[in-house]
Amino acid sequence: MPLPENVNKPFITIIMATYNHEKYICQAIEGVLMQKTSFSYRLYIGEDCSTDNTKALCFAYAEKFMDKIEIICTEQNDYRQNCRNIWKASKVSGAKYIAVCDGDDYWTDPYKLQKQVDFLEAHLDFVGASHNVENWLYSLPNMAFDTKLNIYYADTTTIIQNNPFHTSSLLFRSEVVSDKLFAMLNANCVGDYPLCVYSSLFGKYIFFEEYMSTYRLHNVGVYTSLNNIQKAEMHLLSREQIKGY
Repeated sequence: MPLPENVNKPFITIIMATYNHEKYICQAIEGVLMQKTSFSYRLYIGEDCSTDNTKALCFAYAEKFMDKIEIICTEQNDYRQNCRNIWKASKVSGAKYIAVCDGDDYWTDPYKLQKQVDFLEAHLDFVGASHNVENWLYSLPNMAFDTKLNIYYADTTTIIQNNPFHTSSLLFRSEVVSDKLFAMLNANCVGDYPLCVYSSLFGKYIFFEEYMSTYRLHNVGVYTSLNNIQKAEMHLLSREQIKGY
């Protein structure tokens, strides 16, 4: 069954999952609102039954920026359901592109979206765009270099071997969102890895060397709260899970 067409569809949607981020959510939202673009965008915030003031802060922004922000709440705390909700809303919106920024990270460049979209609109063989992120270690030697375009880029093989992209840097064509992607995300213990692997089957990813977002390091994050052994186990499990797809 075809998805319903949204006559007011944005050109880009941004998905932002949040839970107990009252210290950080305002900066995350402001990073989206400061974007200077020649196109429309809409921010979908997935609020996952926070026990602090996160929900109230999100709704305060949504009330002030009704044309740009929509809040989608889970009925009970469920990280996977929260992610599914905002992914599906983003797809149904009819947007051409989707960007991602979790509620405890934030964008730092007001032209981030415009730079990424401008490149993808001009290079149809690329499916997505990424960039450097503060507090995140990239491995540029593992990415290819296009001497004609003078850019670094990654293909499926590169991403499978060493996913170099942080979630807050990602922007990609919405055509990659499908039931198969939802199944992969639901079955996987992490989200950015299967997303990057699957979407790269549709084209390459450009990598901008500019720093355009910040990965916030704190001890209550889903990933940063783990110790090194737990992180290694999560990455190994994620690779095993994705083999089936």
